[in-house]
Formats: sequence, structure tokens, C-alpha cells
Amino acid sequence: MQLFAEIPGVAVIDESYIPLHLVPISRTVPDGEYFEMGQRARDPNYFFAKRYLPDLEPELRGLIVRGLKRQLAELDQPTDPSWIVIKEPNGSHAADSILSLFPESRLLFLVRDGRDVIDSLIDAMLARDSWWQKSQVSGESRMVNGRLAFIRHHADLWVKRTASVQRAYVATPESLRLKVGYEALLEDTTAGFTEMLDWLGMSIDAEAVRAAVEKRAFSSIPAERKGPGKRARSATPGQWRTRLRPGEIEIVERIMGPKLRELGYEAGAGLTSSPV
Repeated sequence: MQLFAEIPGVAVIDESYIPLHLVPISRTVPDGEYFEMGQRARDPNYFFAKRYLPDLEPELRGLIVRGLKRQLAELDQPTDPSWIVIKEPNGSHAADSILSLFPESRLLFLVRDGRDVIDSLIDAMLARDSWWQKSQVSGESRMVNGRLAFIRHHADLWVKRTASVQRAYVATPESLRLKVGYEALLEDTTAGFTEMLDWLGMSIDAEAVRAAVEKRAFSSIPAERKGPGKRARSATPGQWRTRLRPGEIEIVERIMGPKLRELGYEAGAGLTSSPV
């Protein structure tokens, strides 16, 4: 979503991790919002117990807004922008909780084939010299033990995160939500980005949109900064079909299959990664 960084009046934050600190990933509730239906929602010993929320929510909103403004100043971005766009894939399990705190905010639901997500994670987190390994604070490679266990874990996370965003999407008024297919966005980025800007009520000149898309295009990234192990690895959906091993595809589709089909992808025989 770095495309938004090219638009005047828009500030961009790449993973604030606010949702991860508010809602433990291991305690998500399949059938409801965490603060309302979590295991300790009615426990007065729990800081965020349901009975405290009417007083806590405005205070928490104020804390988050002040914190975001501090971040924007540190990132040398406008501190009073028209929109703050926050990319939060690893916090998407708490999408409904965040939107319950900020009911006037908007939800951009970017849908991507979960098998491509797993393929990207393997490239980033299991390769010794990948950008992710090099970013670890210790300065030493952080090896993840057990490729199959890694795949099972992240496939399950993808299902839980997707379900949470779907729940948030259903609960959000139509005018405040937009669903975009990752594959369709890659196929025609200019049209997809224009739709997003229109949805936000931003009148941006068509030439400015095209310039932003060209600047952020995969083809515009220098060769030495893209490819396997790099943050910008590929812009070709469906590479999971050749990168994942047959047994791994079977495991992934066993876990993700129902959700993939629900989203419009074929699953079950590793046939395609494009929405039907």
C-alpha cells in the first residue's frame, strides 16, 4: 500500500503492531469480537473486561491517536493528514476489535491467495540470507525449525486472520469498506488504485495516479533490490504451484481449502491461484 505514500495529504504507516498488543493471536474468537466474546470478557480481573469498555474505549482511542501522531512526526510525514493508511497484515486477526474502537474509520480488505502468502513467508523467513533474517535485531539469523510445522502454523494463521477481517467487513457500513483482489490489483493497478482513491473521496488527477503507479511498480525497482530473499520478491501470482512441494500443497489446501473456495479461489488439486 506504499502507493498511498505518493498522494499528497495521505500518511502511511507500515505495521503499527497496535492490534498485536491489544489482542493475543492465540486467543482470537472464531465467532465474535475479542473484547465482547473473549474468554475473559466477563472477568473483572481482566483489564479490558467488557464492563470497563465504555470508560476505556475513549481513553484508548485518544492514546492511539496521540501515538500515531508521534509516529508520523518521527517518520517525517504530515501530522494532520486527510487520511492515515495503516498496513496491518500481521494484526489483521484483530480487525474487528480495531474497528470497534474506531467505528468511523475505513476498512480496505486486500484479498490474496493464501498459498501465495505461504510461499512468500517461506522465502522471507526460512532462507538464511533473506531480508527478514537480516532485519532481526540480534544480528544473527533466526532459523525457524521445521518447514512443515511452519507451513501448518501460518496456514492456520491465514485462515484465522482472513475470518476476522471478513467479520469486520460484514460489520462495517458499505460506504466505509472496500474489498480488493490482490491479483486484480496487479493486473490493472491504475484502475484499482483509482477506485481506492475515489472511495476515500480524493479527487486526484489521472496523470498523478499513473505517475504514482509507475514509481511504485515492481518493474521500477532496481534489479539488485528484488528477487528471491528480497522484500520485493515477485509480482507474479501463482508461484506457489512450483515453489511448494506436492505434500506441502496438500497440507496447505487441507487447512485453507474451505476459506480459499469461499473467497473465490479453486482449491483441492493445486490447479490455479486465480479467482474464479
